[in-house]
Amino acid sequence: MSRWLEVKAKDFSQLPRKPGVYCIYVDSSWPTYIGSSRNLRQRVREHFRGSIWSKNFRSKWCKFEWCFIKYRVEREIGEGAMAEVKLIKKLNPQDNRKPV
Repeated sequence: MSRWLEVKAKDFSQLPRKPGVYCIYVDSSWPTYIGSSRNLRQRVREHFRGSIWSKNFRSKWCKFEWCFIKYRVEREIGEGAMAEVKLIKKLNPQDNRKPV
């Protein structure tokens, strides 16, 4: 397992094209969203470019100067997915909750 690294959302192009787990923070010390991917850079870009999320989520995250990403590269995709599940259960981030 590698260590956690941090990058400002506006600099997401610095993220590696490797598998891992990531947390999106919006001006807070608590993550608003946790995810995993086989390509961290591509997946985080999708969040901010809107190909996956509704305008609702994007508008909340669009203030790049306040938003940052913490991420950890994993050796395999499965490790990132397992870490994602554990972190979601532990931290219960707002945007990972299913709508009622």
